[in-house]
Formats: sequence, C-alpha cells, structure tokens
Amino acid sequence: MQNPYVNFTAADFVVDDAFLQHQLHPTPESTQFWGEWLAQFPEKQADWQRAVKLLEAVQSGLNDYIRTYLSPEAEANLLRRIQDTNAHFDQRANILPLPSRQWIRYAAAACFVLAAGILFWVYREKNPPNSPYQMYVSTLTDTRTEKINEQSQPLLFQLPDGSSVTLFPNSRLSYDDRFGQENRSVFLSGKAFFDVVKQPQKPFFVYANELITKVLGTRFTVQAYPNDKRVKVQVKTGKVSVFTHNDSQNQVENPVLEGVVLTPNQEITLHRQELRFSKGLIAQPEILMPPTQSPSFEFEEAPVAQVFAVIEKAYGVNIVYDEELLEPCTITASLTEESLAEKIRLICQGIGAKSETIDAQIIIYSKGCK
Repeated sequence: MQNPYVNFTAADFVVDDAFLQHQLHPTPESTQFWGEWLAQFPEKQADWQRAVKLLEAVQSGLNDYIRTYLSPEAEANLLRRIQDTNAHFDQRANILPLPSRQWIRYAAAACFVLAAGILFWVYREKNPPNSPYQMYVSTLTDTRTEKINEQSQPLLFQLPDGSSVTLFPNSRLSYDDRFGQENRSVFLSGKAFFDVVKQPQKPFFVYANELITKVLGTRFTVQAYPNDKRVKVQVKTGKVSVFTHNDSQNQVENPVLEGVVLTPNQEITLHRQELRFSKGLIAQPEILMPPTQSPSFEFEEAPVAQVFAVIEKAYGVNIVYDEELLEPCTITASLTEESLAEKIRLICQGIGAKSETIDAQIIIYSKGCK
C-alpha cells in the first residue's frame, strides 16, 4: 500500500492530526516516525518545511502568507484545532495517578475543579482584568456598539463611515455610536482586517492593546489578542502610522505617541513587555501593480541595477547596494513565477552576493563582478 503522505501538499500536512500533534507536542515516537519518513521520502522535504512555516504563520497571524495556502475558513478551523490540541495535552499533563479505592471520589472532585477552572479561564480570556481593551471601552459613552465574533468563521461588517471590517474568530471590536461625527476611533481585542474609506480630515484610529494604528484610507490587518506577547500590524495598501500608547492616565483622546510609518508589504511587531518595535517585510510580499501594469521579469544581460529598480517598483521595497561595485554585473534570468525572496536569492546567486532584510530593507552584500 502506498504511503498516504507521499501525495501530501503543505496544506494537507498542516491539517493532518499526526503532523499537527507532532509540531505542537512532539514525542520521541513522533520524532522518530517523521525522521524516518523524511529519510525515506526526501523529495517531500520541501512540502514538509512549507507546512511547518504555514503552521507558524497561522499561529503568528501572518495573513498574506496564510492566504497563499488556506482560505479564511480553513485558517479559522485550523486555529480551533490548534487550541483543541493544546488544551488536550495541557489536560493530560495535569493528570496524576491516584489510589484505585479513591479514584471515583477524586475523579468527581477533579471534574468539578476542572469545569470551574475552564469556566474561569474562558471568562478571563474574554474579559482579562484591567485589559487595555476594557480600559479603552470604559471611556466610551453608554451608547456604543460592540461586535463580537464567537463563531468559527470571520465576520464581515461595515462601520458607519462605509469602512469595512473582517473580524476574525475570538475577537471583538467596539466604537462609540457618534463614530464619524467627531473622530473615527475603534477599539480591538483580537484580529481584524480593515478596509478604510479615505477621509483626510478625519483620520481612522485602531486602539489594540498598547498599540495605536492611524490611517487615512488603506487596507491593513491588526492582530492583538489579549494574552499574546506581541501585537502585529500588516499593510496591504496605503500608508499606516503605528504608535505605542502610554495609558497611565487612561487618556484615549490624548495619547503619547512615538511612531513608525509602514507602507505596503511591510509589517511591524510590538513586543508588549518592552514596548519595542521590530519592522520587516511580510512573509510573502505581493506585486503592488495591477496585472495589466505589472513589469516584465524576463531579463537578458540586464544590468543588475536595472533589475533591482524593476523589483523595487513592483514590490514597493527598498534595495540597498553599492552601485559602483555592482555596475559591471548583469543578469540573464526569467523571474516571473518566483516570489520576492526567491527573486533576490537567484539574483544574488548569479552575481555571487548575499542578502539580508533589515528594517524592511533588502541589503545586498557583494564583492563585485569580474
């Protein structure tokens, strides 16, 4: 019988029970099984690694990379399975052997304590004490609107100004019923994708944990679950300003701002404990031009500076290199189907260079071409 995993893609691996349990809670047995399997089928190594990266992307909320393989519905289902798998192993870890004559009495007590603990945990997950979301919402008037998504599917709705919000599972968003009259501020706990209508006189603000995102009109994702150690913002179109929020006096209307600007294909992560930013490119940058205006990535003895210029314009990225040093370098390559990362890798391979991404910029290191 043919091994069932031989025909698996990354999307198949990531929803397989054995793969999922091994990645989340590896055992000596599972490590041995998958190690032997990969040794037997080395051609599946690439699909396996893509599945590992995809699972990490789902856990980290790297929406653009996830969407290459999974629909929003499949992502929501996978998140639920991850939570169920973690909960199952957490419960198993807490089980202790008991004397057989006392088993029933202790089991009943344990069930009661477990049930009470689960109810308390669920309550705290949805309403963590003194969470930024609760403090934000407390500043609103009694006439406010709150959208809560407790389903397994993303929830799409419109705000009064016409902007749309896709609210992911286990997330909530609140706004004052006067939204759009004096300002456009929303308060998020969880993950949401925003498609904001442009109103230059009324910037749009998203308050999420210790982060404030300010836009005029753009499309972007904010992930800020209450117990996560990081808050992430990813920009799809337009320009976004991201700030930390000093909320010691709970002054939502007058935050202390220290910001970073993001453009398409960029993301920023706020490390909540240190209130420290790290900026970079999203996992799978997309070409920003419409298909009819997309440049050609077919190069015949093209100067490498010209190749980099085409890539910069297509993806909206900044490539830093020594122009004088690379002036003699030329490239002949077909890079139409490759991702941005693969394009850069192949170019560097062709001219004997190396690359590194720092602060959302691609840095090229080279000794030049002979």
